Amino acid sequence: IAFSALKILLNKVDEKKFLKMAINLKLSGRFDIRKMAGKSVIFDVAHTKNSMENLVRALRKNFPKRSFVFLVALMKGKDAKSIIEIASRFAEKVIFTSAHEIRGVPAQELLEIAKALNLQCKNSVSQKPEIAFKSLLQQTKKNQLLVVTGSHFLVGKLLVKEA
Repeated sequence: IAFSALKILLNKVDEKKFLKMAINLKLSGRFDIRKMAGKSVIFDVAHTKNSMENLVRALRKNFPKRSFVFLVALMKGKDAKSIIEIASRFAEKVIFTSAHEIRGVPAQELLEIAKALNLQCKNSVSQKPEIAFKSLLQQTKKNQLLVVTGSHFLVGKLLVKEA
């Protein structure tokens, strides 16, 4: 799509240069792997059922011998039940938080959805995303990966803090 748009705008685009640039393109917050405090953290703005399924598939493929701890915030209007179910069936532990005072689903409400699903995952709540993130970063073990997901607001808030 980007290539076609450039062709329309510029009339001519060097396909080799474009492909070289596109191969090296990295989007912040999309399977964005960062080293923090000596640990690997994955930031991904998955906020739909399909994007959460894709995230889990990518985690399984790229890190088959690791277990995962998720920090999740969701916005109102999202399919919270499906997203929580996918995350909780996959992760060893899911911590719910809220990343937006008005548009975010309260963390406690996310936990109640998880409880209603009778999931076997360890779920808990932290109202402040920054505090939850720092705590999880300290608690994450060598065989675990911390995954921050569920909302552009959450990923953006935490990436800005780390910048």
